[in-house]
Formats: sequence, C-alpha cells, structure tokens
Amino acid sequence: YNNSNWEAAVRLYQEALNLEPAEPLLAAEAHNGYAWTLVDKLDRDYKEAEKHALEAVRLAPRNPALADTLAWAYYK
Repeated sequence: YNNSNWEAAVRLYQEALNLEPAEPLLAAEAHNGYAWTLVDKLDRDYKEAEKHALEAVRLAPRNPALADTLAWAYYK
C-alpha cells in the first residue's frame, strides 16, 4: 500500500483468483481487492470491478467492506 504499486496489486489479485481459493472468504477478499484497486486506485475498468465486487458480496454477504466496494463501483 505504501509503495502505490497498483498495477502489480491488480496482477497479484488476478493470480490469486486464478488459484480459485476453496475458502469462500479468501475468494471474496481476492475479488474485493481486485475490484477496489481497479475502482479506487486505478480509476478504470468499472464493469470488470463491478463483476468482481458482486462476486465478493455473493461469497460473503455479511461483510460491509465488500458492499462498500460494490457501492463505489456503482458510483464511479
């Protein structure tokens, strides 16, 4: 976070998603991190971010941080 290397963060989130985590909460965090980085830090690919934010909320519907990312994607 301190280095602001957001392109690398997106690539790493993609790699994590390609591993298809069996634990739903881990998968939700990976989807959310990917979506949040696209929307908040890179300010691009809003539809892609929305898709991943929706999946994160589907996997962990009681986590308000995930709903916040989805709302941010809708807002942008």
